[in-house]
Formats: sequence, C-alpha cells, structure tokens
Amino acid sequence: MKAVAQQYAATDDATKQSNLNDQFNVLKGQLDNFAKDSSYGGTNLISATPDNLNVDLNEDGSSSLTINGEASDSATLGVVISDTASIDAAKAQIRSTAQTIGSNASVIDIREDFTDELVSNLKAGEAKLMQTDLNEEAANILSLQTRGQLAAAATGIAARSERTILQLF
Repeated sequence: MKAVAQQYAATDDATKQSNLNDQFNVLKGQLDNFAKDSSYGGTNLISATPDNLNVDLNEDGSSSLTINGEASDSATLGVVISDTASIDAAKAQIRSTAQTIGSNASVIDIREDFTDELVSNLKAGEAKLMQTDLNEEAANILSLQTRGQLAAAATGIAARSERTILQLF
C-alpha cells in the first residue's frame, strides 16, 4: 500500500493516479477482508467490531485473562492514498496490536503447558500409588492358602493323636 501511495504522490498523470487509486482500494479491500476473516473459534480480535476474549485459567474462574480486541480494518487504521504517514502509523498500530495479542497468547501457552505438566505429574503419582505387582499379590495369596491348609492339617493331626492317647488308656 505504501509503494502504491508513493507512486501516486510521485505522478501528476490523472489516468495513472486513477489506476493507482484503484490498486490502493483493492489493497484496502484485501486488508478489510483479512480483518474480517481472522477469527478463531468464533472470536475475531481484529475486525471492524472486534470481540473481546475472556480466558478462564482455572476451573473456578478466579484466575482469568481478558484479551481486548482492537479494530484493524482500513477505516479504523485511517489509511489513505494521499498520506504515506497514515500507512506508517497503521503499520505501527498493527505491530503494536500483534505484540499485545502475542504476549497474551504466550501467557495462555505458558499456563496451558503448566497445567498439562501438572496433570501429567498427578497421573504419574496416581499410577505409582495404585500400581500393584500382580505376581507379588498372587504369591501372597498362595502363601496364605498354604498356611491355612497346614493349620487345618495340624489341627487334624492333633485331634487324632489325642484320640490315640485316649484309646491307650
């Protein structure tokens, strides 16, 4: 857009200026379409009427981040073919908006990574607490069954020996 505006300012030919103005208007239309089409999940932070995005960072909503949208269409940015300074100001505004949205996105990414890592650590801890060695448990059960059988056999032997002793008398 700036190159077209500079060419427009550099020429005095009305036909050429008209063609350059048409090119500039096409570029403005592309900028407007880009601003309209830049949405994610139904939220557009840079359209002519931008949405605000409220992100809850925990379950109860006590920690949240509100990302304010900023209109970034050609009308709001004030770009005109006869003023290259307006195009420079629009570029600066777009960069500022991109930095703000980028830093907010970084905060969300960091919180998401932290939460994912925390969930992973909690699941690993749960697995360690709940993890049992099935072979060890089977050996313990077999040992208890064997003890029970030996106790029953010993009781039977003791009862027979008492009868045998009584029969001797």
